[in-house]
Amino acid sequence: MRFGANDEPQRIGMEDQSGTPSPLQHRNATIAHIQTYVLLSNQMTLYHLSKNKDLDRIVDSSRSELPNAISPRVPRKCLAEDQRTKRVCVAPTIWQCLMSMPDADWIYVYRIDEEVASAPLGNIGDSSLTQEKWVTDEDISRAGGEIPLVYRGRVNKTRLLRESLNVASRMGKLPTCSVEEQSVWIELDGEFRLQDEFQCR
Repeated sequence: MRFGANDEPQRIGMEDQSGTPSPLQHRNATIAHIQTYVLLSNQMTLYHLSKNKDLDRIVDSSRSELPNAISPRVPRKCLAEDQRTKRVCVAPTIWQCLMSMPDADWIYVYRIDEEVASAPLGNIGDSSLTQEKWVTDEDISRAGGEIPLVYRGRVNKTRLLRESLNVASRMGKLPTCSVEEQSVWIELDGEFRLQDEFQCR
């Protein structure tokens, strides 16, 4: 069946002649956006930061001598924390990792794309801020013996950067989701730099 110029069927719920989306279109677009956001948010991304720029995997502690690998260990400087569980510390965002590290000329950023971390044992003083998780030997075993690390870039953690992150986090300006954290950083020539709006003046 063919339609003449005046016989076009009514498109229920579609945009009007001005091009403005109808309420139904707006509702459907909103639902699609929420579904996409939930999907991305549920894809667990974690970060590990290191002074080593050549890492490519996490292996269990019995293989700690392998080149370009990191393995679980008990941190030497965290005496108030669990002193028995060997772990690699990770967090949901780059800034949360930075908050638990000392200042350094360069810190290298690695991404983990698998949901392979455990909740920390015992008291972790800054865990409410950093949402720190641990990758243990058991987690690595469940992941098949190795966990790939994806190199993302580097950060120069200066005193100003630390102060800026402290202020922004206290003000609730920093997201705790890796999907939203893209708004925090400028990536330039492999370096993460804090956006101007988050800088201390």
